[in-house]
Amino acid sequence: MDRLYEIKGTLRLMAKPFVFVGKTYLQGVRSFVPVTTRALRGIKIVKHPAAVRPPRNYSDGAIQRARSLFPKEFIGVMKNIGINEQDPFIAHLRAIPVAIASQSFAEIWDAAMDDERLTDSEKESLAVQTLEMLEKDLRLEALL
Repeated sequence: MDRLYEIKGTLRLMAKPFVFVGKTYLQGVRSFVPVTTRALRGIKIVKHPAAVRPPRNYSDGAIQRARSLFPKEFIGVMKNIGINEQDPFIAHLRAIPVAIASQSFAEIWDAAMDDERLTDSEKESLAVQTLEMLEKDLRLEALL
């Protein structure tokens, strides 16, 4: 009796991998019908809308002023060198004329100088270009 019990136990242990594989295949067969019907009906893709930033309202005068301050030649040279349009340096350089024209310069300047992606030389170059834009702005207002 003892020997038969040991043989039965050994056979059960040896059969477990086959039992688990069999159960897995049975679950797959059971889920085949619902999955197939769902696929035949069509899979609905839910699109989540992107976060919308509120539009900024600048006066036409501020936009014209920012366009006149914009350093086109400098950015053209930077593009020729091979700097990407999406580079943080270019992004800050594009934001500064609008900030000067719309009187929100302090916030934009602080954000640019606190940006860790910019190197020290890029920050210095940004400062030089900003000073040139401020000088151009003062000349436009006939204060200089």
